Amino acid sequence: MGVNASWTDLTWTLRAVYGQTDLDGSANSGALVIDGEQAQFTGVGGSYDNGSFIAITEWTTVEIDGLLADTESAYVTLGYRIKAFTPYVTMAYTKTTDDDVRAALPPQLAIPLGLGLNQERTAYSAGLRWDAIDNVAIKFDLTYATDFGDTSGGLGGNAVVNPLTKQFMFDDTLVYTVKFDAVF
Repeated sequence: MGVNASWTDLTWTLRAVYGQTDLDGSANSGALVIDGEQAQFTGVGGSYDNGSFIAITEWTTVEIDGLLADTESAYVTLGYRIKAFTPYVTMAYTKTTDDDVRAALPPQLAIPLGLGLNQERTAYSAGLRWDAIDNVAIKFDLTYATDFGDTSGGLGGNAVVNPLTKQFMFDDTLVYTVKFDAVF
């Protein structure tokens, strides 16, 4: 069940969303059984687009009863159109807000659940969108993710802890992306 509301005057756009559901299943490779846990999603956002300058921002939270992670995330993007090209920058973060719930468990549960569910990450992106032809865009993006805290950063490939340092293998990453978008 949920509600989604938006308003626009074609330059400014405001959005809000709220939803809730009950979850059933398993997580952490079946180590955690989920039985009727209530989940809530809340988000607010806005954008400004005058044809040249673009500003977009959004903030979201997810709250789940039980041991699954509650999260908070947000981003802001700024861009400027120059004919068929739009250079942009983005700053984003995500973090779990209930790490203490899992940390209070006995170590045989707290350690694997914390490794699998706790996350913290800040990302900085710079990119260029090229509207090559009608309905076709090519996007080039460089994203630097850092500030993982004492977590894997939410990156599945970083879930290994170095036994000597007791730290995750990586505390940052650099991602290069080339993307082709087409609308038919």
